[in-house]
Amino acid sequence: MGILKDRIDDIQPSDKKAEEVPEQDVMTEEDAEIIDDLEDIMSEKHMERDMRHRRRVTAFFQLIVTLGCVYMVFLIFGVVITGYTYDQNGKVVPVVLSVSDLSAKNEYNKLLGVYLQERELYEEILTLDYRVASGVEDSLSIAPEYEEHLDAVSNLATQIEAMSISSEYNQIVEMMLTWVKTHMAAYCQYMSAAISQNDESAAQEAIACREVVNSSFQQISQNLITIGQNIQGTDLSDLENWSPDSYVSEEIEGVEK
Repeated sequence: MGILKDRIDDIQPSDKKAEEVPEQDVMTEEDAEIIDDLEDIMSEKHMERDMRHRRRVTAFFQLIVTLGCVYMVFLIFGVVITGYTYDQNGKVVPVVLSVSDLSAKNEYNKLLGVYLQERELYEEILTLDYRVASGVEDSLSIAPEYEEHLDAVSNLATQIEAMSISSEYNQIVEMMLTWVKTHMAAYCQYMSAAISQNDESAAQEAIACREVVNSSFQQISQNLITIGQNIQGTDLSDLENWSPDSYVSEEIEGVEK
């Protein structure tokens, strides 16, 4: 009996509480949303880093391209403004210009620019003279064109008067101003009057003016050539090869050299 009782006691419920098993953590919907938000933030930061890196790379290549373009512009500019000549061996070599050479050439180019405008005006008048002399057109229809050129004469004279240039060129500037303002203006007026009014006196004055216009312009051309010979990097071939007669024969009549 005693043994049976002991065994029965062994199977009786114990007064001790069973050890509690810790509950396992379970991810809630709120936790999932937080994790998603963190992943989005990390993804955005990663994208921002990538974009900053791309912007740096893009800016770097843009800088390289810009510097390359600037360098090419300087190269092209250097080729354009560099004069060339022939050395003792007949080879083409660049003309090395100093700062003073560049300054002198710049002043000379101002003179040359005005001269070329005067020459263009002269060529237009030579064309009118050729049309009158050829007799193909009615001279009365050509007479107003001489008057119309007085506007160009006036504008060019104003430009020369306002030109800022070294005082050493005052003499040739004055020659160019006198040529256009006095001689060419008078010639256009006399030619218009001689044709439109059949004025013999005006015709004689026009003939005298034509001689002055021609000789004065030739003197201006020669002076420019003389000045240019003392300036490094100046191409004088155009000045040396032009004349009223050559213009008429080559450009108007079409006669080749």
